Amino acid sequence: MAGLSGLSYVLSNYQSDAYSVMMGAGFTLATLSYVLLFYSSGTSPRRRTTSMMLLLCVEGFSSFSGLYGGIALIADPSGALLGLHPSILSSLPFSIHNFFLPGLWIFFVYGIGFALVTYLLWSGGKPYVWSLSLVLCFVWLGWLTFEVIFLGPDPLSEAYYVLQIAALFLLLTGRREVAQL
Repeated sequence: MAGLSGLSYVLSNYQSDAYSVMMGAGFTLATLSYVLLFYSSGTSPRRRTTSMMLLLCVEGFSSFSGLYGGIALIADPSGALLGLHPSILSSLPFSIHNFFLPGLWIFFVYGIGFALVTYLLWSGGKPYVWSLSLVLCFVWLGWLTFEVIFLGPDPLSEAYYVLQIAALFLLLTGRREVAQL
């Protein structure tokens, strides 16, 4: 837990400048992604179609969002780092007192899950990558629908909903290309 308290300290010190933290994390993720994707064994990036590159961007952004949101909720289960109020949890159909468990879900399922899918799509993947990506998109759409029903609509949920619909469209129209990886 010492690592989480240290992360909480770092995030809370930069809370007033969340944009800078997000940009720094995004730059770090982009750099790591570049190193992993361009130096991994797999298909050359020049052989990707525009729709596949768009899908990779959507899946990569989904992973970044899951990692960032999950870490913030794990580090500070009160939700204050993301501007969430614990009072919204009272409108859920089950009893939950903080955002720790949702943070774990977001980090592992969306952050790690979409990172794995992005890597597998890029590297010429496995035969199951299309199905895994499709399942993750539907799971996130289900999560967002649950949020809107019980917590009410908000612009961020709507933006992620549109993003996942775009990912589904790209997956369904690019199924042949993914299958040929």
